Amino acid sequence: MSTTIQSLRNEFIRRQQASPSPPSSHFVPADAIAALIRFSSVKSVLEELRVSGHDVDWYTQYILTSAMKIFAILVYIGEVNEICRLLEEGFSDLSLPLCLNTDSTTSFPDGVQTVNGSVSTVSQWTLAARRDFQQCQWMFLSPFFDTVGQHMELDDHCVLPFIDEEVIRSEEGRTTILAVKIHRAHQRLCKPYGVCTSSYPLHRSPF
Repeated sequence: MSTTIQSLRNEFIRRQQASPSPPSSHFVPADAIAALIRFSSVKSVLEELRVSGHDVDWYTQYILTSAMKIFAILVYIGEVNEICRLLEEGFSDLSLPLCLNTDSTTSFPDGVQTVNGSVSTVSQWTLAARRDFQQCQWMFLSPFFDTVGQHMELDDHCVLPFIDEEVIRSEEGRTTILAVKIHRAHQRLCKPYGVCTSSYPLHRSPF
């Protein structure tokens, strides 16, 4: 792994935050992604991957506008050499999360398709790479809260961008009510945005 790629990966690790909410894991805040995935850093990585000079600026711009999270995930798991192939197949951040079958008993377990309907090269990744992507993508997909009282249906693997939480009321088999503090980069509930440390009620349903 090149010095630039390793340094970028180390920064993602350094800036990740622990979430107290199940499933207990870490998330990379949106402001950290934006700060690290910049024109200069993306272009340096692509040049180290020996992307042709004619294409470097195009790929760089596309990543910055449409595929920052895919790029970040690939850097994090050490598979950023796959970025150009994924972009050529039509993948973007709107494609996330990718649902990868990590069954080791089949040779091509995914069936992940490109926008044209053909089987993606993701299906030819090693089992370890597929498992890493499947697990680590959630670190970069924490949701954003902009309205008090909004209803959100989230995947069980979704890492909530909370920095603190406290149970207010919990009844077995019924809704749990929590007071949570949301990371500043994942909410617009206070003005000026991002400076508030208030707690907000969260109703978590088991259904």
